[in-house]
Amino acid sequence: MDLARALALVALAASVALLGNYLRPGPGLCPFNSSCEEVLFSRFGHLLGVPLPVIGVLAFAGIFALLCYPCSWSAQLLVPLALAVAAGGAAFLFLQVFVLGRLCAFCLVIDTSAILIGLIQVARRWLGPWPSLGRQALAIWLGAGAMALGLGAALGLAGGDPDSLNDGQTPPELAALWLPGRVNVVEVADFQCPQCRRMHPVVMELVRTERERIQFVRITAPMPSHRQARDASRAFLCAQHQRKGDEMAEALFAAPTLEPEICERFAAALGLSVMPFRACVADPATDERLDEDVAWVRAATPNGLPAIWIQNRLFSGVQPLGALRQAVSDAAEQLENRTP
Repeated sequence: MDLARALALVALAASVALLGNYLRPGPGLCPFNSSCEEVLFSRFGHLLGVPLPVIGVLAFAGIFALLCYPCSWSAQLLVPLALAVAAGGAAFLFLQVFVLGRLCAFCLVIDTSAILIGLIQVARRWLGPWPSLGRQALAIWLGAGAMALGLGAALGLAGGDPDSLNDGQTPPELAALWLPGRVNVVEVADFQCPQCRRMHPVVMELVRTERERIQFVRITAPMPSHRQARDASRAFLCAQHQRKGDEMAEALFAAPTLEPEICERFAAALGLSVMPFRACVADPATDERLDEDVAWVRAATPNGLPAIWIQNRLFSGVQPLGALRQAVSDAAEQLENRTP
């Protein structure tokens, strides 16, 4: 039974960490080339509209509580709950491996713990009912539960500074894009990145409301872990050549899949010349540019994507619109003070 309680606490801590990562603004747990964000924000990341981390926190907290207070009625609740989380863990592990093709380390811990808890519960049919805890043991386990919650919360809130000044360390590739006398907003995104997709409408609202003060530039940096991201990035760059980059970006961010034929379909729908578009997509120079951008972005954005620079101020991860607007106002004021 101690093993079951320990597994419940491990799964609870990991669920709390994922929930914090899901809810917090700014950079999360996952670096540039990681799969956690893609799994967490995939179409399988919700059950009936409820994020899976929320379900995990409630389920494993319930299992732990039932294991700490064993009695006839708690045993009746524990059996279906333990079997349900075991089935869910096995199903989600299957989806990660065979459908998404991505493994989230935190999800793997949760799913494995859930399956083991279910197996232990099945074994109790031959081992008899759960023994009761004495006061001292109960106090120790409740203290361990509090520690698991604290550890999970700390991990979920961990990460780099979502808003940092580069203090003169502005990448030259970024500075080369700046327009003097304007507040320069540079977004770096991956069209398949779930967090980038969440951030896109926020960035577009900033551009719409601050159009008079800013110059907006979008850089695409496809993550290696996203299989369709490079095809989408090629399509975006080639649409830019025909002055349809913004329209292509809107279509790519909204598309459920980004296969090459889908991207070409978008190009035709936007009125692009198809033959030059195809030639651009197949041109090695397009991939060379993407490789160059990925290299400097990887070095300049240790907290991953999306990344938004407002002048030399870097925002990582999903950000509230108000924080970006304030940064634009601060940068505009600095520019005015520098004007003779």
